[in-house]
Amino acid sequence: MSFVGESVIKRLTCEGAFEEIIDVSPFLIRAVHFTSSRNLLISVREKGDVLPLRTISQRKLLVMDSDGNHIHEYEHDENGERLFTVIGRVATKHDAIYVTDYTSYDMDGSVMSLRYPNKVEWRYTGSSQPRFKFRPCDILVTENHRIVISDRDNNLIHILKNRRLCSLR
Repeated sequence: MSFVGESVIKRLTCEGAFEEIIDVSPFLIRAVHFTSSRNLLISVREKGDVLPLRTISQRKLLVMDSDGNHIHEYEHDENGERLFTVIGRVATKHDAIYVTDYTSYDMDGSVMSLRYPNKVEWRYTGSSQPRFKFRPCDILVTENHRIVISDRDNNLIHILKNRRLCSLR
């Protein structure tokens, strides 16, 4: 587990004490996700104000093995462009990684699908007829590979299959 404003992931021992297992200093942890292959995905950012995004800002998704060894990190795409503003949530299914990316304090944002090494396969920015801006609050991926996204201010659940919004029947 990780606590707000910290740079370490801890586990609870049998004795009831917290033990540090991974330290990502000097970064702050935003989200933590375990994959089915037992890798750990950790979204991190630099210390200081979250927004506005600055040239020196570092927003990364770290991939580590279960021992805390660094495997890969996502920060820039193949063209050197920044991938993220603020990662809120992470979900996976097989080799696919899905993240919610917030661009404002109000959690306006998108959901993106990442592929190794640093490719954005697609980005979803909400339905074409929303009442309010798309604010992806949480995300999960079902066994049949549907991506379920809760949209806070529109009171909607978006269900995606192959990058497209599914119709519910």
